[in-house]
Amino acid sequence: HGEMRESTDPLMLCVSAPDAASYAEASHLVRRLLERVYDEYRAACVVANRPVPELCIDVHEGLRPGSL
Repeated sequence: HGEMRESTDPLMLCVSAPDAASYAEASHLVRRLLERVYDEYRAACVVANRPVPELCIDVHEGLRPGSL
């Protein structure tokens, strides 16, 4: 059994939808949610007197290399 450790990989979230309009709406809502979570986390870091990380959303659309 392996050691329990936190992953160092960046968060990856895949969004799929039945049509382009649904995909656009889902992507928009996910971006808003992540931005709010990042804002809340940065605020919590300030309150806890911890370093405030640079967090950003990096969007890749379409197939990723090696995904097939």
